[in-house]
Amino acid sequence: MYYYSWSLSINIIKKIILLILLLNFESYFSSYRIIASPAQNIKYLIQNLKKIENSKCVGNICEHIAKMILLEKYPPETHIILKNINYSIAPYNGELDIVVVDKLSSKAIIVAEVKCKKNLRKASDEADKQLLRFKNAINHFRRRKKEESNFKALLKTKDSKNNLLNFDNFYPLPKMIKISYRSQNSSNFDFQSIPYSRKEILSISRKIK
Repeated sequence: MYYYSWSLSINIIKKIILLILLLNFESYFSSYRIIASPAQNIKYLIQNLKKIENSKCVGNICEHIAKMILLEKYPPETHIILKNINYSIAPYNGELDIVVVDKLSSKAIIVAEVKCKKNLRKASDEADKQLLRFKNAINHFRRRKKEESNFKALLKTKDSKNNLLNFDNFYPLPKMIKISYRSQNSSNFDFQSIPYSRKEILSISRKIK
């Protein structure tokens, strides 16, 4: 009688432990589901990279992967994701790697600088300076706008001639992020990581013909 009860208790405990492990696995998998497709499909990724300029360049590969991942979270039905946006408003000029625009409000909600240099500290400093320069450009624009109500300054993108942004699209200030390759140290420099290490990105570059 007691033996039977003890055996039954052990079986119940085992089932509970198994259930907990399964739930934890599902939770872990779900947290990475956005990143997992389709950017982690190497064949699909390489075919896509062949369509872009300088596709063997590590920086361009990183930018393309970052855009693919952002597309998973911000689909084209509701957002526009642009790459390589040039801006110029004296004395500030530069280029933004990626901008995510909300279609409904026409406001930029994310500005991302993508850096995949070997030295993450230098890459982080460079990205911080570029993002700060753009913040200063936006604030400069706002001051000029108060002085001249009709003042405009456009941002040009290579993605599409029809997607011309005005600095008004960047106010209120969008979230500004830094993206780099997967590394144990990337988070130390406030980088968000794509699902590839620098070594893997170099390997992908060599596979592009």
